[in-house]
Amino acid sequence: MPHNVGRSKWTNSTASELINLKGENMYSIKSVLMKRDGYTETEALELIEEARELVAQGENPERVLRIEFGLEPDYVWELL
Repeated sequence: MPHNVGRSKWTNSTASELINLKGENMYSIKSVLMKRDGYTETEALELIEEARELVAQGENPERVLRIEFGLEPDYVWELL
């Protein structure tokens, strides 16, 4: 039997790269806004809240991601 059967393809180092010390997903809208665009945590959270309000008012969440943040639909669940 191959040695990797039943094992996760993620190593400990890979998994730790995906989750920071606070337990937050490294690929969240917030982390993208902070790392890519230089926003503070407070600013990023305010922008995300504004985007959630747009979605609550009936805007298409995929469109909001694209127009407001320049992001693909991969992050849509964060706005719902």
